[in-house]
Amino acid sequence: MKLSRISKNDIQLSAARVILFGFALIILFGAVLLSLPVASADGTSLNFLDALFTSTSSVCVTGLIVVDTPTQFSVFGELVIMVLIQLGGLGFMTFGVLLYIILGKKISFKERMIIQQSTNAMNPSGVVKLSLRIFLIALIVESAAALILTVRPLGRRLRLVDRSLLWRVSFDFIIQ
Repeated sequence: MKLSRISKNDIQLSAARVILFGFALIILFGAVLLSLPVASADGTSLNFLDALFTSTSSVCVTGLIVVDTPTQFSVFGELVIMVLIQLGGLGFMTFGVLLYIILGKKISFKERMIIQQSTNAMNPSGVVKLSLRIFLIALIVESAAALILTVRPLGRRLRLVDRSLLWRVSFDFIIQ
């Protein structure tokens, strides 16, 4: 029996499968990162099942936790969780569009159809602009909120509190 090579054209994934596999890969990659010792505040590895649950909860934006996030995770672990929440909340296809634009690549009609399905747009025209607007609005609102919550009034002058507070406020704002 002769095995033939599988070409790219032999594998046809529907938009729903691309989205499903994309979320599954992001969740698994997040779990691997969260189980690394560098992601833990005390330098020990989090068991993979807890890391998988935390990653899934972050991507699905449910807010469920099995470990105390502020005490269990280092800044790296919190950053991973923030990115997973953003990928799940805004949609990884939105970030895919941003990456394509940064790399200067064209988005094909098939890719536009997948973006349409992931963003619930009525038609594929304008989904790239919609994705960029989603990203830009989220970035502006989250940045403004982090700065507002980090600045405290001192008479008529405003003073920025230390950077660790800016990180904590940004993290808390995104996970809330």
